[in-house]
Amino acid sequence: MTPAARSGLQTGDLVTEVAGRPVTDARSFARAVRAALPRSPSFTVTFRREPGEESQTRLGGRRS
Repeated sequence: MTPAARSGLQTGDLVTEVAGRPVTDARSFARAVRAALPRSPSFTVTFRREPGEESQTRLGGRRS
């Protein structure tokens, strides 16, 4: 199981924000995750599963 799946994210969820940074595409998602990892072992991910329904979850960072 992936870290995203463990945090409750599902296929089809639309990620809109990572650690307070807006996400508009895969590139901005990757940049936001890279920026969040050095500061914290976990961070908040905001996503939409259904139109008009926004939720948040915590996603853990890399483990050594």
